[in-house]
Amino acid sequence: MVVVCGLAYVAYSQSTQGSENNPNEATAVAEDSSDYLATESFGGTQTPAVTSKTEVVNTDEAKAVANNFMNARLERDYIGAQPFMTQNLIENLNQDKFAGTSSPSMDRFEITSIQETSKAPTYEATVKTYWLLSGDDAGTVIYTISVKKDGEKYLVDQFTEKTTDWK
Repeated sequence: MVVVCGLAYVAYSQSTQGSENNPNEATAVAEDSSDYLATESFGGTQTPAVTSKTEVVNTDEAKAVANNFMNARLERDYIGAQPFMTQNLIENLNQDKFAGTSSPSMDRFEITSIQETSKAPTYEATVKTYWLLSGDDAGTVIYTISVKKDGEKYLVDQFTEKTTDWK
């Protein structure tokens, strides 16, 4: 029994010392940009699904661009939004179309979803905006924002009103 426990301890300590003594081992994992396994649940069983780390980064980047664009819109800052817009959108949008009227005013927004479209590398974000009129809830408007890769970065290419629910 003592021999078995001793062998188990030696095997355990060698396996943990390998990663402690080799700091490059942890770095290699952190720098790895290959695919990784995620699990998806189907009917109570889990099956592995390969997910690209690049997809996650691109979705996060596209969502950040949509968020920055909407923050500028919340502030009615057309000039501040332009770094997040394609040239096509800049040419088809002006301060009045971008900012809208002063009443009601946008109070806040939330990006409810973002997904890659079949026209990769393009993402479609759904944004729900909440509006105020004289300090009271005036309703919501849902927009669709198309974010596409333009050169080396993602930019908003289209901004479309989808549905409204005014009170």
